Amino acid sequence: MGYELDRVLDGGLPFIAYACNSTPTVNRSSFLDLHDYAPLHRSAQCSCSFIRPPLPDVMRHLAQGRVPVLVLNGDVLSVRDSLDGDYVAISHVWADGLGSTADVGLPACQISHITSLTRPLVPNGAFWLDALCIPDEEVSRKRAIGLMAQTYEHAAKVLVTDGGIRTQCSLSSPKEECILRIATSGWMQRIWTLQEGMLARELYFEVSDGLIDVTHFNGPSFHLAWACIPLLRRRPHDVSKLQYYAVSPEPPRCSYRDIIALLRHRTTSKPRDESVAIAGLLGIDAAELVSIPDGDARMRTLLMRCGTLPRCVAVYGWFSRRLDLPNFRWAPSSITHVLWQGDHDPNVSECTEDGLFGLYTVVRFPPVDMCRFIGIMVTITGEVLLQRPAGQTETVSSRTVHIQLSPSPVIARIQSGLDVLINGILITDRALPTTVSEQAAAAVLIPSLKGRTTDAVHPSDADPLHCQFIAAGKVEANDHVAERRDGGDVMRGWKQVEGVMHSLVPVRLT
Repeated sequence: MGYELDRVLDGGLPFIAYACNSTPTVNRSSFLDLHDYAPLHRSAQCSCSFIRPPLPDVMRHLAQGRVPVLVLNGDVLSVRDSLDGDYVAISHVWADGLGSTADVGLPACQISHITSLTRPLVPNGAFWLDALCIPDEEVSRKRAIGLMAQTYEHAAKVLVTDGGIRTQCSLSSPKEECILRIATSGWMQRIWTLQEGMLARELYFEVSDGLIDVTHFNGPSFHLAWACIPLLRRRPHDVSKLQYYAVSPEPPRCSYRDIIALLRHRTTSKPRDESVAIAGLLGIDAAELVSIPDGDARMRTLLMRCGTLPRCVAVYGWFSRRLDLPNFRWAPSSITHVLWQGDHDPNVSECTEDGLFGLYTVVRFPPVDMCRFIGIMVTITGEVLLQRPAGQTETVSSRTVHIQLSPSPVIARIQSGLDVLINGILITDRALPTTVSEQAAAAVLIPSLKGRTTDAVHPSDADPLHCQFIAAGKVEANDHVAERRDGGDVMRGWKQVEGVMHSLVPVRLT
């Protein structure tokens, strides 16, 4: 319920009130068990036979690097090349019962229904559906997945079929109802479907009595759809005319920064597929990632192919597991867990095999073993920059900040027999806040300063300060955070140390 409300908060108070008085959409993906999965018929009473395409034809097209497209003639599926004519790519979630492989096929009732939807859109109703066009055989399967971005990008139309949207919306439904159901649908909560919807030349949604496209939200509902369905912001539009255009002539390309917000609250049943599922949006060859079996290694390759990353990726992600790979222990294993509200920071970082290089503000202090303490109170002396309103900064001689680490990585390191020794934190802002604030930080160990606290730090672009990522953390610039209300004593379990601040210095994070 919280996630669903979060998806509609940007719609404003009237829309939130509307949503709260509507029956929630059931996300069946939460109950999906891939080990006990079977495709569903259109109705519980149906017992029609399964239809499957000629498997050798599907595999032959994939072996040639071609996308196989299906046409239904009677009760027989034939395979043709996607380049031989227009086709519709179907976008769906397995929880609605359309999951399968080309080896098994789908119930005839489902295929007949799909064809009834696609025939008005393209000649012969030619379509592509993963359940019928991706074989179970490993080599062919990897080839098909490597072609996924191309499959949706080259389709004449992309048709979204989602149980929640279909059963709760009609052509005559209020626009607000359609927006609510799309925003909270299972389709909007899956990672794979982001790419499928965004790469569409023309995007359609199935409702109970027909199809609607993005122009359905032109006019008064334009801004509400804009706020609640983020991928629509990437489609051609004219804000002054309150219009979405039906056709997107060029597929969108996103940066890693863009993807963070677009993936918010999306999930996948196979976490290792996340990098593959978004590669097309980033302009990265998914075939390269599919050939890598390990999910962490896939994400590392994705990050290196991106090259330029927002600096915040190393400090955000309080709940995110990090990659367990040398030089990449700063990197969230899932972009969906970064969970940040947006950042217009002009400075970026560079990702290479040797780690993440960027400008960070460093607060360093004597080494503290976080196995023994809840948090750290650091009294920073020397030149301390404080953030003032309107982007102004002020230099003071002393400031106390409070540092805490995300419990999950601390517990994981302790259980693995690793220490949790830190002697510094990294933040992206050049100055500390002057008001009560929880600022995201990366807790690090600076090996060159381990056991030494008076050495000056003079990093340069040629010789950046090497920091080993330990855990995500937060820093609070409030002098009263760690005081007891009953007497003003410092809370037990906190370590008091003195530190020094270095604003925006070159850092190599590993």
